[in-house]
Amino acid sequence: MNKSSMDGSSIDRSRKILISAVVCAFNEEEHLSSCLDSLAAQKTRLSYEVIVIDDGSTDGTRTIAMDWARRNGGVAVRHFQIVHGGLSVARNTGVDRSRGEIVAFVDADARAEPTWLENISGPFSDPAVDVVAGRVSNLDDDRRFARFIHKVHFEAAMRAMKDSGLTGANMAFRRHIFEAEGIGFFDYFDRRGDETSLRVRYFGRNPSRKLVSAPDAVVHNQHPDRFFTWLSQQSYEGAMTAVIESCIDEHIKRGEIVAKLLVRSGALAALPIALLAVQDLPLLAVLALAFWGGRMAFRARYILASMRGGVESEGPLGAIVALGAVLTGTMARDLGYLRAVPLLLLGKKIDMGQSVGSVVASWDDGMLGGGDESGEISGDEASAKGAPA
Repeated sequence: MNKSSMDGSSIDRSRKILISAVVCAFNEEEHLSSCLDSLAAQKTRLSYEVIVIDDGSTDGTRTIAMDWARRNGGVAVRHFQIVHGGLSVARNTGVDRSRGEIVAFVDADARAEPTWLENISGPFSDPAVDVVAGRVSNLDDDRRFARFIHKVHFEAAMRAMKDSGLTGANMAFRRHIFEAEGIGFFDYFDRRGDETSLRVRYFGRNPSRKLVSAPDAVVHNQHPDRFFTWLSQQSYEGAMTAVIESCIDEHIKRGEIVAKLLVRSGALAALPIALLAVQDLPLLAVLALAFWGGRMAFRARYILASMRGGVESEGPLGAIVALGAVLTGTMARDLGYLRAVPLLLLGKKIDMGQSVGSVVASWDDGMLGGGDESGEISGDEASAKGAPA
């Protein structure tokens, strides 16, 4: 991406399109219509468009998007089908194809509150704000574990953060920040970690710019409904943290990464050592437990917020269950981190490209009049109109 100056100017509201709401979808035929319905129901006077990036879906996602556009002629909607490249490539394509001064992202399996666009665009009236983080609520309150883990993990993590957290399911950016060299979504993060890697890189280079929260900009999103699914996510996020620290963060030093590796390794080994040494070497057992306790104390804000969430969700017993869940989740994250860091320190190469997807077909709502597909742009035509070959 090309370099540009960040003038921090406030939004020019005379532009035809102020906000581009981007929905990245891969095999989302079950959820896409509900997401788009929520975007069509936005209560705002702001001009906006909806961009659907179909990341090479093999189900009925494309047909559902077209049918929805035919039924909702009052909403400016455009659809781009790209060769499957993963979440970051889809997001970059959404930015590339957007026409708004603000680019907002919502997941295809999520639903936005009617005031979402109005509220997530509000903080941009401050010229220093470049990124806004909306609030993510749980969509699956009928599923007990999803409701529980949203309270004890996701909400707890947000409460524990000293700064504003950023979640890919609900976030917005000034479009011009993506014109700066090296600022975009990194291809490597094809499922998770894309928003964190962008935040680390952008604000590492531009510490005077602002990321702020918009708690009234609410999106309801799905959460894992099984414990081991969530645990697998924690391990994956631990590995992604290692990649971000090693390859994206331009300020962290190699020695800091090694120190974190040693601390996490020691914490994982501490409990087995304590159990094995408790009878014959009680002092070693005490030291091992103390080391493990020190690691957990580092996450005390998160753990306490999690136990509070457990009480809110399930009553007093929920605090104990929450404690067990987050301690297990912490160990899973540490395992993921330990799995990735040694290879990275030994020079494993990571593709840090920021690609825009290859468009194979695209259309907008104006082409769907008359109920046929005769206006659809072919892959060659899409490329001729500016899509990457």
